[in-house]
Amino acid sequence: MDSVREIEMGPVGGQLPGGDVVAATVGDGRVIVEFTEGSAALLPDWLRDNCLCDQCRIVQTDERRWQPWTEPHIPAVKAVEVVDGRMEVEWNGGHRSVYGRPQWDKIRVTGSRGRWTARLWNSAYEIERYDHDHCIADVITRRDMFEALRRDGAVVVTGSPTEPGTVISLLQSLGITLRDSSLGLIFDVKLDPAGYNIAFTAEEVPPHNDNAQYSYPPSGQVLAMLVNEAQGGNSVIVDGWSVLEKLNSRHPDAVDVLSRVEVGFRQYSTDADAFNPRSVGRA
Repeated sequence: MDSVREIEMGPVGGQLPGGDVVAATVGDGRVIVEFTEGSAALLPDWLRDNCLCDQCRIVQTDERRWQPWTEPHIPAVKAVEVVDGRMEVEWNGGHRSVYGRPQWDKIRVTGSRGRWTARLWNSAYEIERYDHDHCIADVITRRDMFEALRRDGAVVVTGSPTEPGTVISLLQSLGITLRDSSLGLIFDVKLDPAGYNIAFTAEEVPPHNDNAQYSYPPSGQVLAMLVNEAQGGNSVIVDGWSVLEKLNSRHPDAVDVLSRVEVGFRQYSTDADAFNPRSVGRA
């Protein structure tokens, strides 16, 4: 059985064809644009909102300067023509927009942001490993590490310092925003049978999600190993999306229940109490 399967995540489909514009017509409430590599039917609202001229956008930041509610009428195409491979549109409000290769290319890049290839993996798959110092000093290594983290959901960083607290320096060096919690930025785990959390004991802790008691749990977590004098006790990480896919293929009714039934989660101590009564899909 294959140890990995790749799937496309984020915005997919509906991409603009490539090349220059060779023809453009207006009909049935859409602008039909013929490119050298295909055709697309575009809504006037979408076209007007994607005008990239300096009257409609702040060039330095790409922020919208023009807002649709400032116009008394819904944007409508008054005239359209193709000139030297670009499409020029005159709008009912008098504005003129030009869509040539630079504009189409920028629109394509914007439309594909947030897209990546994710891997669903099992126990036979080896997640990527990166050297601590290289991640900090080498921008190429750092980029590769982040790409692997987004693709696989987890990476291993080796050669980290073993002084307490240095994990924060690593994350700050990587430009990762730290989020505090009731347990602090760092949750130090030491063997203490009297501790309130099972993590303080020598008992096995099965795969699980942390911080489900929060309405918005942190998007990532770092397990920094400083000292380990125990025998055995290998850390296990599981691809939850792969588990979900397998469960859905065998018991789709169970996935339906998990996606609809609200389950409460609570974590408390003598100093703090957190409870989320309506967590869905985290059981």
